[in-house]
Amino acid sequence: MTGRLEKPPQWISSLQGLSGIIFRYSLLRSDPLEYLQDLPNLGYLYLDCAYEGEELCFKAGGFPRLKRLVFTRLSELRRLIVKESSTPLLEELKLRESKSMAQFLDDIHHLVHLQRLQFADMSDMFINQLEHMDKESNEYEWILQVSMVVIRNSINGKWHTRSLDQATGNFI
Repeated sequence: MTGRLEKPPQWISSLQGLSGIIFRYSLLRSDPLEYLQDLPNLGYLYLDCAYEGEELCFKAGGFPRLKRLVFTRLSELRRLIVKESSTPLLEELKLRESKSMAQFLDDIHHLVHLQRLQFADMSDMFINQLEHMDKESNEYEWILQVSMVVIRNSINGKWHTRSLDQATGNFI
């Protein structure tokens, strides 16, 4: 779906067979996850410049089959809330150009099957927090279990990529 919407259409929750959806330039004001998380077959969700709120909340039991999640250019997003038992099959999470996000994901350890985690062009504060996580925290222990953790930054038109070295816990 491309174009401005105040909120996702009511009928979207009736699309029980929907396996993937992209919202672009929607600038939604209400949390789109409210309308999408009960879709039983949704495996892919992409929000690109699609939400104007500060928080997105993955509720317990929501997104039972979601495997891939991409959030791009969510300029006001400050926090993702991931409740236990939400997105039980999520394998890939990408956050791009969401510069207002200042804190790392406090409940990210609930994403037990995550294999790929990518951050691209995030705020310096966010990246600094990620790179200097408390080595005693649950989040640090969890992130070491993710197969691929990548930070990408575009500098003067060229992409610079660093990956988490699971052996040392440092980005190289």
